[in-house]
Amino acid sequence: MAAYAWRRRYYRSSQPFAILLAAIAIWTTCRALAAASPTPNGMIFWSLLQHLGIVSLTPAWLLISISYSEMWLRWRRHLQIGIFILPLIFFVLALTNDLHHLWWSSVTVDASRGFLWPVAERGIFFWAHAVYAYLCLLIGIILLSQAVFKAGPINRGHAWMLLFTAFSPAIGNVTYLSGLWMPWNDDPTPIMAFLGAILGFYATIHFRVIDLAPLVEREVLSALPDGMVVLNRQMVVSEINPEAIKLLHLPPGQMIGRSLLSLLADQPQMSQVRNVLVDGPSPQTHQIVIGDGDTLQALELRLRPLRASNDARVGMLLLLRDVSERAKAEQARAMHVAELSLLNHVARAANSANETERLIRVIAETIVEYGPWERVAVGLLPKIGGQLDIVADFGTHMGQSYEGSLVRNQVGTELLALMMAGKSSQFDLDDPPAAESAIVQLMRREELQHILVIPLLHQANSLGVLVLGNSLSRPYSPALLHLAETIGELITDASVRTRLYEEVRTADRLKSAFLATVSHELRTPLTSIIGYTEMLQRGLYGPLGERMGEPLGHMRTASGTLLRLITDILDFSRMEAGHLKVDLTPVEPLRTIRSVAGQFQPQILQRSLALDLDLPDHLPYIYANSMRLEQVLTNLIGNAIKFTDQGGITVSAHHHADRLRISVRDTGIGIAHEHQDAIFLEFRRIEQIGRHAGGAGLGLAISRRLVELMGGTIGLHSTPGEGSTFFIDMPICPTPADAPPTVMSLPVL
Repeated sequence: MAAYAWRRRYYRSSQPFAILLAAIAIWTTCRALAAASPTPNGMIFWSLLQHLGIVSLTPAWLLISISYSEMWLRWRRHLQIGIFILPLIFFVLALTNDLHHLWWSSVTVDASRGFLWPVAERGIFFWAHAVYAYLCLLIGIILLSQAVFKAGPINRGHAWMLLFTAFSPAIGNVTYLSGLWMPWNDDPTPIMAFLGAILGFYATIHFRVIDLAPLVEREVLSALPDGMVVLNRQMVVSEINPEAIKLLHLPPGQMIGRSLLSLLADQPQMSQVRNVLVDGPSPQTHQIVIGDGDTLQALELRLRPLRASNDARVGMLLLLRDVSERAKAEQARAMHVAELSLLNHVARAANSANETERLIRVIAETIVEYGPWERVAVGLLPKIGGQLDIVADFGTHMGQSYEGSLVRNQVGTELLALMMAGKSSQFDLDDPPAAESAIVQLMRREELQHILVIPLLHQANSLGVLVLGNSLSRPYSPALLHLAETIGELITDASVRTRLYEEVRTADRLKSAFLATVSHELRTPLTSIIGYTEMLQRGLYGPLGERMGEPLGHMRTASGTLLRLITDILDFSRMEAGHLKVDLTPVEPLRTIRSVAGQFQPQILQRSLALDLDLPDHLPYIYANSMRLEQVLTNLIGNAIKFTDQGGITVSAHHHADRLRISVRDTGIGIAHEHQDAIFLEFRRIEQIGRHAGGAGLGLAISRRLVELMGGTIGLHSTPGEGSTFFIDMPICPTPADAPPTVMSLPVL
């Protein structure tokens, strides 16, 4: 029975229970050897040696009571060991009795029983041991009695059996030491202890008393959804439940009493768990992820040190929880965030370039940098038939780059076939059916394990193909395939947009060149027409008839109008081409405004309108180009006269801070609010009811660009039926020392 308990010495109660059973075994064995000894000296020796079991019996019983009453951690370790110090001293005194005779004061031999037996007079140390032994027995009985009344119905039977085991040898020993009559003249204590041991053996087998916890606790541990391991200070397993064995993938067999570190040493996948245990038992929580994808296993480890009442560490509690589902969800969420981030970077890259080839290269580099692929190639078809042109070929580890080359071989034929099929395809280097494919042979040369081929389609028309590859073996999930197809759509849209932009830019350049050419070619003969008209009016070719004056006047007016239109178109074409340069110098605004207003006096008189100049005596100089500023004011005042039937036009100017505002206000038909932004656009004219405005629709557009080139802004305020106010804001500059202000007067019409 002692050997049975010792094999389970890693349970909390097993060690004192093994000591108790071993003490009974020593006592009964030495007592039998003393009875069998043929000489008095041998009989006395074995009689004294049996005290090793006698002095160890009750201290071991006390430890069992402490353990069973769940007060084990309250007793300090040195107190548990100190219980056996006095028994050890008593045993030494018993063995050395011949030197001091304080254990047995005198010894005689009784041969009347058929064998030799000592009859001793007990000394003071014997009675001191008896007091100590009964004190341990009494404390143990008290603790066990408390456990009896606290125990549940299932555990109460265990406690009663242990309590009876303690009382049975105590009753026999009391009757013997007190000298009461006995049926035989001998100490019944070892017999009673042996009977109690048999009862304890039954309790051990039937009720499993020596386990770390009662049966109820064991059932609770087995039913726990989490894993639990109790370790001592040497990392030896004292208790473990089935869930912990499953989570740690421990081999089958007895776990109790074996080192957990050695059990985990043979499992490389559990190296992280082993590292956590080696780091120390401080209270902390770790999450360990093993594997990836469908084989992913995530464990949450919580370590808690087990401490006695004196704060000494006596062990460690390891709690394990399977959080694989949560880890898979977090991994899926992280993958989704990574996919969104990749799409965002690709979308931003798609907006960073206006040329198709440069756009494709930027997108390919972005996919390799932020995506799960190591090699990216994009091939585009020319607009009119032909072979596949590799526009971009980018990767982290590349051999030969195919960028800028045409694919004419069997690989190109297979890629064209896949592209025309309009469905995404994937190739695996280890896929036997595709071993003879030219694409797979190319993968072998480029050391690629997997590739995805994504057709680029726009309105059922094939534009090209996107190829994504990896050098490591990894399964392609439907989500990853969907991500690749989404990237393909982004590339398709961006390519179509850049191609359209390139076409628009080409058409715009052709338009500007056409306008510049036409304007130049029209201006030359028109200048001649205007010149000859003036010479005819002046009579340089002889006197004209009275009826010729009016037609020549109309011809000159129409020619001037046509010249202004051609000049506007020429200026606009120069602006579009970026060839119009404006030199800024300090300009005196009063002189420019009065000069332009004076040029419109004939038109004002002809239309019976009034032109008012609301100007101060002095205005600061502005940064501008004098000729271009006159052109802008001419456009604004000319438009005001054109769209005003009655009333007048007022030109005013005032400055605030570092800006000078010049305003042209009329009392004309006004402009609706929804049309006020459009009038500054090229070739845009707002047709009013009952009125057709001539011109090409470039005057205000050119004025806006000229004002912006001079560092100013232009705008308007208008109300239909009440008139409009156009204004320009120009930057003020200091007055030049050599340019004194000039005061010009203009009569108010």
